[in-house]
Amino acid sequence: MPEQNDREALIKLLDSAVDDGLTFFLGQGRDSDAKVGDWGVWEVLCHMIYWHQATVDGVESIASGGGPQPKATTLLIILQNQTFPIY
Repeated sequence: MPEQNDREALIKLLDSAVDDGLTFFLGQGRDSDAKVGDWGVWEVLCHMIYWHQATVDGVESIASGGGPQPKATTLLIILQNQTFPIY
């Protein structure tokens, strides 16, 4: 079943990229002065967390026959509902 193997390979690559990004944020990124516009590394990380969760919620909703899931929340609520550790 090549399609399933391709999907699993892509998931492994995605997991590896996420791990690399989190390693940066928890390592040298913790004290980095790098900016993207006005955003530092922590603003970028929070943005990534928010959009990752919003995408997961939307895909799950559509896959189960529902519609898109509009988001209106705060970072505090997102962090309280996290399913992975942020050190």
